[in-house]
Amino acid sequence: MTFHAKPYAMGAVMFAMMLPMLHGPLMTGGDLSVSLILFALAHLAVALVLIAKAVFGARMSPKVRSLLSKVHRPSRQHFANMLAGAASTFAVVHSLVHSGAVSWT
Repeated sequence: MTFHAKPYAMGAVMFAMMLPMLHGPLMTGGDLSVSLILFALAHLAVALVLIAKAVFGARMSPKVRSLLSKVHRPSRQHFANMLAGAASTFAVVHSLVHSGAVSWT
């Protein structure tokens, strides 16, 4: 498996964005389901918009059709690199916070 820095960095940043959404409910005993539902719905909305644009563009415009043929389609390796970035960010943040090196208050 080849390492690529861009998907690794994307995964690391996505975890950092997701952390505040989930950390509050996890630490306060709040309702985690609301955060997870909003997280899933936001991703679904973005995916639906992108799919609709691609389908509309491919049917209506030859120019868009040729552009879509060049669009990056993530592979399993890309996905694995993103997960590795998220996991390593999790490990570093978790270790720093629970070792007492960093305090949120």
